[in-house]
Amino acid sequence: MNKDLLQENHGLASLTGQPAESTTSAGDWINTIDQLIGLAKSSGAQFDFPQVIEYLHAATEIWDAKGLPEFSPERRIDIHRETGKALASLGRLSDAIAEYQKVLNICRDSAHLAVKSETFTQIAQLVAKQGDHERALGFLQRAIASFRRLDDRPGICRALRNLGVIDFEFGEFERSEDPKSELQ
Repeated sequence: MNKDLLQENHGLASLTGQPAESTTSAGDWINTIDQLIGLAKSSGAQFDFPQVIEYLHAATEIWDAKGLPEFSPERRIDIHRETGKALASLGRLSDAIAEYQKVLNICRDSAHLAVKSETFTQIAQLVAKQGDHERALGFLQRAIASFRRLDDRPGICRALRNLGVIDFEFGEFERSEDPKSELQ
């Protein structure tokens, strides 16, 4: 991590080339974090995943170094999800799974059940790519249960499709659920 990012100025200046401002209130740091998340998403759209990771690590380091409160679980979730996507795109599956696990740690209440459901599905896909199909099935079962609680039919279908892929790889054709029966 570039030490300039944690100096008393915003730190965004060293990444964007823009002049740094002299104020360093919590609101300024939050704006910097939001800008870094935005830059990361733009880099991701251009498939520059190492840059995505650099921006998001900078955002995390600023958040942690400045002792910012946990005022926005959504921002933290966004940081970890975007980092997980970038790491997965680079083939760093174990690291990506660790980032998604951080999302699950944040999503402990029912307010984030939709995010939790999607995260279970994402982890299941990565675990399956690693060859641990039984563990992937466990994550998919949790995703399906969460999507059912939300009555999220597209989510249920996505999770069942993933379940079907894993069952197919195992040769477990009878165990697979029919997504059409879920939607009737």
